[in-house]
Amino acid sequence: MISSQTAARFRRYILTGATAAVVDVTIFNALHAGTGMSIVLAATCSFCVAAVVNYTLCSMFVFGHALSLRQLARFFGIAVVGMTVNVGVTGVADALAPFAAMVAWVADLIGLPPSLLTPYAPDLGKICGIGVAFLFNFYMNNTVVFRERAEPVRARSGVA
Repeated sequence: MISSQTAARFRRYILTGATAAVVDVTIFNALHAGTGMSIVLAATCSFCVAAVVNYTLCSMFVFGHALSLRQLARFFGIAVVGMTVNVGVTGVADALAPFAAMVAWVADLIGLPPSLLTPYAPDLGKICGIGVAFLFNFYMNNTVVFRERAEPVRARSGVA
């Protein structure tokens, strides 16, 4: 059973993730299309900026923690692993799932030429990757980066 506190955090996490995604895409487009920067370098730069924005929002809005460099480092490390999960799931889903056939079937079903929609078939794998990485990142941030720490037990001095 999921606690109401975790459910509330998850809802706020959706908002912060969406905000970070907008930052990521905006900066990516500004760097790549605006300055001619390579796709890989633009994607790397935009990911880093979006990760800092996401950390700041998650820390303050989702989990109610003060900002710290230690947490930022943990958050960023998990974000990089999450990016790897995203790419891995995207690749596996694209390789194993018959997305092209599914998209062609849907196009035919709604009366569109299949060639109109089949270029978007890989997006279904990407959506799978985003979904799995999103859940992975929330779990790791909720249980590792921003976990509630018990107060240390203080030795009793016996002095009243």
